[in-house]
Amino acid sequence: PPTQGTWDEDSLSSETEINMLQAMLAKAVQRKELELNAPAYADANGANGSNGYSGPSFTVKTFNAISPVGLDRFPKGKYSVAGNDDALPDSPMAIMLR
Repeated sequence: PPTQGTWDEDSLSSETEINMLQAMLAKAVQRKELELNAPAYADANGANGSNGYSGPSFTVKTFNAISPVGLDRFPKGKYSVAGNDDALPDSPMAIMLR
């Protein structure tokens, strides 16, 4: 069994950990609620499918023939996808291989 001094340290540490976990959970719940409400807000404000994202697009360079059906899964405005560097607004941030 732990000594009294060890028990106090463990108890304090456990209490601190529990408080931290509760705070993290509360923030995660808040983010999820915002995420769930974002599409309705975005659609109401004309964002249409971008979930309100207004930053620069993520650039993805493709290699080989990638199906247009698969490429359509990348929302326009949020992603710029092309097989040619010149067709991308910036240097590629990612590559996609088939």
